[in-house]
Amino acid sequence: MSHPLERARGRISSGTTYTVLDLAELLGVSVQSIRALHHGGYLPGVEWSSIPGRGGGRYTWPGEQLLTCLDMNLDDLPPLDHDRYDPSTLWRLGCGCEDCTAWHAQSTRAYRRQAAEQQFPAARREELLALVQAGTDVKTAAPQAGVTHHQVYAFARTDDEFGRLLDAAAEALCVSAADSRCGTHAGYRHLSCRGTACRKAHAPETRRARTPQ
Repeated sequence: MSHPLERARGRISSGTTYTVLDLAELLGVSVQSIRALHHGGYLPGVEWSSIPGRGGGRYTWPGEQLLTCLDMNLDDLPPLDHDRYDPSTLWRLGCGCEDCTAWHAQSTRAYRRQAAEQQFPAARREELLALVQAGTDVKTAAPQAGVTHHQVYAFARTDDEFGRLLDAAAEALCVSAADSRCGTHAGYRHLSCRGTACRKAHAPETRRARTPQ
């Protein structure tokens, strides 16, 4: 794994003094996680600074010392405690083990799904499907439903149910089922058919055309 501070390298100033809270905000983790890094040996060079007028003090790190930490040999340090900390915290601290990577992948998918749901909620999906079923092609129907056709197809790729509903609705867009070109790339290109069969036949041809030979 890389040092937990690596992803904040460009935001650490050698002339600045950092508190535990500063580092927590810099890395997007809890104060307890920063303390764990310190006790684990990942953040040496800590200093105790008194707080004027308040008594007591706090731990601080000179920015120059933090930048030096980035060049540490992590093989000499104990691994982060996976029994004590959640994969979310460990990932943010730089752990790239199988479990933490799996958590990150799942978290990313969930975030993208939530964002897609907000941009293309159920009401808009129903509106778009009704338009397509009535004979409006997806590229024309999408703006009427408040989205782009790229968003429609992206959602269809990640949501199996919507993908099936879109395919079923788009059957209404077939322009000439009796034509032998229907259901082929030629039907999409020369008949301007946007029915499900022609669209699916067109997609592989488009990918091949874009792939360098």
